[in-house]
Amino acid sequence: LFRVAQESLTNVAKHAEDFMKVKDSWFRGVAVNPAHDGGIYICDWTDAGECHDYEDIHRDNGRIYKVQYGTKAKKQADIRRMNDNELVDLLSAKDEWLVSKARLVLHERAEARNLQPVTFTRIREQFKNGANLHDRLRGLWASHVIGRTPELEEVLSDRDEYVRAWMVQLALDDARQNRRLTPILAEMAANDSSAVVRLYLASALQRLNAEDRVKVAAGLVRHGEDANDHNLPLMIWYGIEPVVSSDDAAALQLLEQARLPKIRKFIAERLGLRMAVDPLMEFLAESSDPMADADVVRGLMAALNGRRDVPAPKEWPVVARRLREHPSREVRDDAMRLALIFGDSSALERLQARALDNDREAGERVRALESLAQSRRPELLNLLKKALEDTVLRATAIEGLAAYDDPEVAGLIIGQYGKLNSDERVEAINMLTSRAEWAAALLKAVQEGSVPRRDITPFSARQIQAYKDPVLEPLLPVLGSVREISGTKAEQIARYKKLLSPAAVGQANPRRGRVVYERACASCHTLFGEGGNLAPELTGSQRVNIDYILENVLDPNAVVWDRYKATYFETSDDRLISGVVVAENESTVTIQTQTGAITLPRTEIVSRRVSDLSMMPEGLFQLLQEQEILDLVSYLQSPSQVPLPE
Repeated sequence: LFRVAQESLTNVAKHAEDFMKVKDSWFRGVAVNPAHDGGIYICDWTDAGECHDYEDIHRDNGRIYKVQYGTKAKKQADIRRMNDNELVDLLSAKDEWLVSKARLVLHERAEARNLQPVTFTRIREQFKNGANLHDRLRGLWASHVIGRTPELEEVLSDRDEYVRAWMVQLALDDARQNRRLTPILAEMAANDSSAVVRLYLASALQRLNAEDRVKVAAGLVRHGEDANDHNLPLMIWYGIEPVVSSDDAAALQLLEQARLPKIRKFIAERLGLRMAVDPLMEFLAESSDPMADADVVRGLMAALNGRRDVPAPKEWPVVARRLREHPSREVRDDAMRLALIFGDSSALERLQARALDNDREAGERVRALESLAQSRRPELLNLLKKALEDTVLRATAIEGLAAYDDPEVAGLIIGQYGKLNSDERVEAINMLTSRAEWAAALLKAVQEGSVPRRDITPFSARQIQAYKDPVLEPLLPVLGSVREISGTKAEQIARYKKLLSPAAVGQANPRRGRVVYERACASCHTLFGEGGNLAPELTGSQRVNIDYILENVLDPNAVVWDRYKATYFETSDDRLISGVVVAENESTVTIQTQTGAITLPRTEIVSRRVSDLSMMPEGLFQLLQEQEILDLVSYLQSPSQVPLPE
């Protein structure tokens, strides 16, 4: 059971005490409707799956339950036999079912021209002078269904904000009136003090033509007090997005008037995706508002992130000088990245000096190298190689070198492998498996013992196998312990279930298990608020159920949600990148990998293939000792976070 409470303009559902429990594990309650006698009807989807992104959907076994509390209400008289006065009286009833049925019959009689003249007067009177807002709204809705909707002009100064809001919605039901109503809607958008009314106006934008949308939206976007509302800025954006996507002048007009950060960012991002950058440069060159500048820069960076060699806009030198003095470090960093995208050589020089300056704060040096690496300039290869010797920059350098098809890179990384910390080793393995020739060097290093076999995770092993390269075939046996899975899934589950008895797990060490988890699982899964987002969140899952754990670890491909299927990208520079697509637009695709997000320009993607397999590979337990498995499961079943071992 949920209780719905209003927070600002948003209805928020919060868990309340359940009023009934269902023992059927297939029960999926999806709707609740009132019954005529005070009870409720519950619609049950009745299926084994919790979502709809799987194939075996059961379409023929839905159910409807009737739930009654206490004594049934007295049977109502036949509403269709009531006269008009009795129906109007029902409009003030406590039972919403009665109200809705009375309104339906009044509508039918109005359509058949069978309503008495006094009925119109009584309904109008309830709307004008009802005892409370609820009754007034019922009078308004009844007026609408009988064809006597008040004029919008009548309620511009009405005392109840919900009356004004509902009149916006009802007035626009007649599309023939839209052009006549636009000046009134624009006045309300600019001057109405109610956020509720503005929300209804934002919802109405999509009923208007492009020209009229701009007139109404121009008033809505000026209300900076709505910036933190969950819904209102988004509703405005949904209304103006088609205009911003097709009319640069209108987009710039709305951007100049906007006091809502989300709207400013979205407009800038949309224009950037269309490569309509000049209007944004005009705005930034004239702006005196640092917050507006920040929103526009964030939007433009979101649009151009991953792009390279974009022609610099005419106004960029002026804008770049202004942004270098911006009070926000984030904006200054984004401006530097934009400079690289626009081919600004001075930015390249400044960032190189910043990255190599040992006197600077470590985070600043890392951000500088990240920006440089993303530009993929050929002249940066030696800088990245040099950075492998720098403990502050090493992880970033490893990630950046993945983009350079250089024969020396694999040897340099493998030569440094013994010096790498655990996070850097994960990054190194991920990088070395991104090219077939590097993967061959990695397997040879495993064969020779310079890279521990256990560092090749099942995820990395699957990546190597995906190449299907004849050069790699003779080297694959070194992955034998990773690739071979003995026995059927049922036999494996039975074997591990015997190992993981309640008594054995109870004696295990969850603190040591956390160490195993962070090594083997945390790069993809989040637990207790920590970890990656490549795979499902584990905190709220059925972790205390050993069958649930074993089924998902040993047979991760039994049921795979679409969003967690592995996608393989081959790039124009012969890399193979696997991960989950988390964002894409007209220009780029962003892929979440085990070690971070990679944004690829579409022009560099040669092929894209979605696997039927989960991102989580089989064979995780086979990399672990029995005690490590026990400790890991003990940690997974912990009710709350435990400290790491001292």
